[in-house]
Amino acid sequence: MYALWEQSTGEGMGTNLMFARSLRFGHSWDEPLRVTDKETPSTNAFSSMAVSPRGDVYAVWLDGRDRKMGPPGTSAVYLAKSADRGATFGRNVRVATGVCPCCRPTLGFGAAGEVHVSWRHVFPGHIRDMVVATSSDGAATFSEPVRVAEDGWKINGCPHSGASMLGKGNRLYITWYSDGDGSNPGIRLAWSDDGAKSFSQPGIVSRDILDANHPALALAGDERLLLTFQGRDPVKKSGWNPAGPYLVEISHEGQADAPPCPLVTRSRRFGGSIEAIVVNEENVDFRCTAQRNRFLSRIERNGLSLLEEAIPEGIEVGGALHGDWITIVESGVV
Repeated sequence: MYALWEQSTGEGMGTNLMFARSLRFGHSWDEPLRVTDKETPSTNAFSSMAVSPRGDVYAVWLDGRDRKMGPPGTSAVYLAKSADRGATFGRNVRVATGVCPCCRPTLGFGAAGEVHVSWRHVFPGHIRDMVVATSSDGAATFSEPVRVAEDGWKINGCPHSGASMLGKGNRLYITWYSDGDGSNPGIRLAWSDDGAKSFSQPGIVSRDILDANHPALALAGDERLLLTFQGRDPVKKSGWNPAGPYLVEISHEGQADAPPCPLVTRSRRFGGSIEAIVVNEENVDFRCTAQRNRFLSRIERNGLSLLEEAIPEGIEVGGALHGDWITIVESGVV
């Protein structure tokens, strides 16, 4: 098990990015390591962590050490890699500057060992669109970023919304939120079949769900591509109902052939975090938070039946009870 967090240095807004691993299923943890290698403290915010198919551990984050290198109010994306399963981390690698300072960068991996990093870039005129940079040498160097789509979202502020990427065979999928030109807000999805050198035209897969945001991709054991996000029902209470989690299955063509399915059916407030997803041969299980309580949502294979089960306090769902969790990171909660 791996954990990654930001820890204050006690010097103004300076922090360190810290990492720890457990080789005993969380019963005990190794001494934490400092991932960041800078001498002058600065912020290290909105971090993400992923393990490559080769077992290497990667961390990416928004780093404040290079603020003067980009436009005012922007940040930089940095990366660090552990090639020994979290025992040590290598040097920090700057991937890009001029980055939206509050939209979480994310990682993806290609079939040929590529490492992909996505972030929301700040283009001239306060346009904030998603880009992907790729490394073919184990994250030692990165390509120039490729703009995923010309959304043209103009906003002089930070949307606090990152992307999610997932490799399936030779295809890299990416999903993100954009307001577009204001007339077409929603969760976008696109893919690349050439190692992130170019991307397909994006489609809006959240359909008419209001305030759709914070998408996350997962691959089922039977190779189905699943997308979760949060949003509000456009019909209930004239669209002013609380936000809740939704699930949509993505076809090979990158389309959502069925409307997004709500994962919360009872009259409870959704806490805004989809913690995990596990897929078996019959069901798709989601662990969510709501009103400080956790509950398990299960959607059966036919997509027509939804069950909800409260998780008692102190009981951990996962492991032997429900198979291996495929973690979905949302708002910093795993």
